[in-house]
Amino acid sequence: MGRRWTGPMLRDGIPGLVSATAVGTVGALTLAGNSPRRADLLVPLLWLAVLATMAALAVHRLLLLRTRPPDGVAPHVLLPLPLAIVILVGVNASGRATDPVGTTVTWALVTLLAHLVLGAGWRRRGNWRQASARAALVAVVLVGLVGAGVLLGRASQPRWRAADFRAVGVPLVVPELPGYELTGTYAGRYSVRLRLEARTEFPPGGRYLLAIVERTSPTADPGPCQGRPIGQPFLERPDQDHRPALVCLPGGEAVLSLFPRPDGGRVEALLPLITVRPATAAELARYPDEDLGPEAD
Repeated sequence: MGRRWTGPMLRDGIPGLVSATAVGTVGALTLAGNSPRRADLLVPLLWLAVLATMAALAVHRLLLLRTRPPDGVAPHVLLPLPLAIVILVGVNASGRATDPVGTTVTWALVTLLAHLVLGAGWRRRGNWRQASARAALVAVVLVGLVGAGVLLGRASQPRWRAADFRAVGVPLVVPELPGYELTGTYAGRYSVRLRLEARTEFPPGGRYLLAIVERTSPTADPGPCQGRPIGQPFLERPDQDHRPALVCLPGGEAVLSLFPRPDGGRVEALLPLITVRPATAAELARYPDEDLGPEAD
């Protein structure tokens, strides 16, 4: 009985481990950097498909075919190709935020289980009806594995996004002013961006305000907050149109900028009304994750 199960498990587990290791390697290389966003996964995951396919084929031919031809070699060799695309789609469907460990482990485990399930269904013998039912069951299980990976990623979004906000390293604050409401947040590499939507018919600052919290440049002399009181809104360049309102944050090493959007709004009238309150990473993570424009290099 032991050999009846350990033999097939070994034959299915070896290519599964090869593919799962490839997923883990690519995940570590692409997610451990400064930008944990999903776009970074495109090229590496396509490369993963080729790598995992070649590795699985090599393992089967070098280790298993020396003794006797194993059943179900073909599905293991071909599986990494569609699986790479499925993982890419699944990571994107899981949400914008990712976690280097959580995302990698989740999809590596899905990859391993997919090989085991496919191998178990492929080896069984029977008539065409049994084969069709078995194929349908394998397909349902594989879809269920992918769905579980997506659901786990979506359930982890608040925790992963909160970690992204903390990792930026700037004070977490929310500007408050009458007629505007916070509706979206974004954690970048070195700035936090907030969208404040207008709730009045003719807002003075435009349809919405883009708030950017970032550190002041250490090379700027003088910096925008030099000699400025903390927490008091001001216009850095009063002689220019469409300039943002600035608020120096505690410590003087970070500044909050409020830009009217779309361009054409004016924030001068809002200056006496702007207040800033501290926020937590968990609070910011509860708002929709919006793409609020690229960060300046």
